[in-house]
Amino acid sequence: MQPKSFLLQTPKNLSSCIAATVVRDTRGAQLSSADRYNYFPANPLVSISFVMEGQLQTFDFKGSEFDLSSARTMPRFSKILSTEKPLMSWSEGDVFAITIGFYPDAWAKLSATMSESELLGKLEGIFLALDHAQGVDQIWADICKNVQPIWQSCRESKDMPDWIGSDRLSDWSHFMLARIMTSSTGKSLRTMERRFRHWTGISKQQINHYASIEMLHDLVTKNPDVPLAELALTSGYSDQSHMGREVKRLTGFSPAKINHLIKTAEPFWCYRLMGERF
Repeated sequence: MQPKSFLLQTPKNLSSCIAATVVRDTRGAQLSSADRYNYFPANPLVSISFVMEGQLQTFDFKGSEFDLSSARTMPRFSKILSTEKPLMSWSEGDVFAITIGFYPDAWAKLSATMSESELLGKLEGIFLALDHAQGVDQIWADICKNVQPIWQSCRESKDMPDWIGSDRLSDWSHFMLARIMTSSTGKSLRTMERRFRHWTGISKQQINHYASIEMLHDLVTKNPDVPLAELALTSGYSDQSHMGREVKRLTGFSPAKINHLIKTAEPFWCYRLMGERF
């Protein structure tokens, strides 16, 4: 039996809150110890992860590689902050887990409506009440049914942006900048960058890194044979070496290496799920 990975569709009434949701189910799969690793790129989302069955260990990324001596057990329910470093986990046996990625501004609004500890408590309660014997679609429907009233309450009590969601973080970033520019008399670059961090919890510089990677991914998907030097310049990097450093910083690997691993290695299932190539 093969492991199962799902990218779940966010319903319209939560599309301004939840950017992406992934499920990993290795129950009954025949996997080697090496294939039980899970690699994830750096990303700006605030994620909530719930390990419904099994147990995961996580590792620190130090310097330019993962530190396997830093292994620690991941709680069943955990919050993962936006990060500029790649992430890695490992399970000794079967695991069934779901991770929901929230837009940073949505998480900030949710946390402003109630204390973050109260918010996390509500979300954990939703997960603990799930019937794990149900199929993934029903589990996701139950999660959305319970999260939607929390988000709706937040939207009713705050002046929320009319954001309908997108599969591109750069679209979200441009929308946030436009909202900042039209919401205040202060238009200096420094003021806008300060407000961007205040509203989202991350800097404009950070989101620019992810936007550049998105552009890189789009270009190489449309034209896989484009020379690396041309790809780098078209994507906004100063040169090929600059592109290589940025890709390695966000993934832990060079562009050529990460592409090979995405194509051939089971632990890079999330990259394949998200359709990422560099």
